[in-house]
Amino acid sequence: RDTCINKTFTFINTSHEGSSSLSYQWEFGDDSTSTLTSPSHNYLNAKNHVVSLIASQDNKCFDTLKRNITVYPLASGKIFYKDACLGDATTVYNTYNLGIGTITDFDWKINGSSESTDSSFVKNFTNSGKYNLELEYTTNFGCISSVTDSVIINPPPVAVIWTNGIDELCFGEDLRLVDSSKTSDSIAISEFTYL
Repeated sequence: RDTCINKTFTFINTSHEGSSSLSYQWEFGDDSTSTLTSPSHNYLNAKNHVVSLIASQDNKCFDTLKRNITVYPLASGKIFYKDACLGDATTVYNTYNLGIGTITDFDWKINGSSESTDSSFVKNFTNSGKYNLELEYTTNFGCISSVTDSVIINPPPVAVIWTNGIDELCFGEDLRLVDSSKTSDSIAISEFTYL
């Protein structure tokens, strides 16, 4: 059996005892050891490891068994998004790195609720504010990892033009228009269009 990085792997010891009990020495192939009968171990590096079990009886009779175990990597990734304004379609996507294998499942969650199983998705958020994003990757080896980020959906600005109380003009008179538009947060308005 093989395993994944940071996944608890339990070794099953099926050694047979004779007239007296056995003692065990496990070597997991990454400089870690154990003397438990059937230990569990977490591997931190993705590679092939040679695991050995030495069973001894009364420190006189010994038997050694070796097995290869492959530890597969976890996917690492980053979440991106485009257009984060209320009323606009927001595209959420990702990039990922995976040394060996392929991604077989994507599981997107927004504020803890399932949203999509595609590698990217488009959403129209119904309220402004901060949304927590989580993407869980599953590889073809069954290795599961996740990445998180957040997106802030900004409300549209409120357009206000100040005219100093003037609402009527004669032809040829000048009118000074002052923009008093505002947003409900600290985001500055970067573009103005007068129609």
